[in-house]
Amino acid sequence: MPRPDRSRVALIESAATLFRRQGYAATGINQILAAADVKAGSLYHHFPDGKAELAAAVVGGFATVNTMIMSVAERTREIGIKKAVGASDGQLIREFLLESALIGLLGGAIGVAIGKVATIFINEFTKANVAGLSIFDLTPRLALLALAFATVIGGVAGLIPAVTAARMNVVNALRTE
Repeated sequence: MPRPDRSRVALIESAATLFRRQGYAATGINQILAAADVKAGSLYHHFPDGKAELAAAVVGGFATVNTMIMSVAERTREIGIKKAVGASDGQLIREFLLESALIGLLGGAIGVAIGKVATIFINEFTKANVAGLSIFDLTPRLALLALAFATVIGGVAGLIPAVTAARMNVVNALRTE
């Protein structure tokens, strides 16, 4: 049986001490975790059924949709010129989808960077104040998944504005100031 590392042992001892101070009679890890409402082996506590993650994805998608709709509205004349000189609907759709995917990628990169900084600060705080415990870990795999997810959300969010741009009437688009 593998030995638990010192940080987990220290966490369990700290939790047991805190529970005893508050009048709980926790004697084992399962009782401590049950009292703390945490599943054994996991310190990640999230909203039920991933609702927070879904809300974040929806908000990010709406932000990208809004940005892309404004981009299409502001570039209506440019779209008309491109169509007048022979740009196909597919070329315009690809252009706007690529732009929205890049917006999603950039937003994801900023989010990962902020998450990494927050992870470092929180881990340093908990190491100093909670018996040397490091709570969060931003792995390269998690960062890549977050970037991929943000890029896909950006691309999907740009689909409607891209199709709108491609379906514009050339004459009406050229008249726009």
